[in-house]
Amino acid sequence: MKKSLVITGILAAMLLGMMALSAYLINSRNQKMETAIVQSQQMQQQMATLENREAELSRLLEELEAEQNRRQEELTAAQQELATLQNEKEELQLKLTELPGQLEALRQQLQGGEGDESYYLEVYDALTEGYNKVKSYLAGN
Repeated sequence: MKKSLVITGILAAMLLGMMALSAYLINSRNQKMETAIVQSQQMQQQMATLENREAELSRLLEELEAEQNRRQEELTAAQQELATLQNEKEELQLKLTELPGQLEALRQQLQGGEGDESYYLEVYDALTEGYNKVKSYLAGN
């Protein structure tokens, strides 16, 4: 009988040990599950944040491209305007090179012609003065 009590005691102790081990393992598994759930939630939050940042980056890239396109259009327009102004400047300079000859021919014509020479000389002087002003303006640019 003593033997059966000892065996029963040992078996009871083993059963209690197994139950304690089982409770420990269940508790450990539950903690690991909770940790996994928390980490999963954190990962989902980080994924949402990442998606938001990717969307923001895409929007910023689109804005950048639009700004670059707008600036390129402005640059093209400015280059066209510069080319037009250069052409106008060249035309004005060509006219300026012809103007002294035309003024001299007008003066010769006025000196050889009849009429009020002082009036014509005043016109000639005014034209010469205007020519010199335009010439100095173009030389300054």
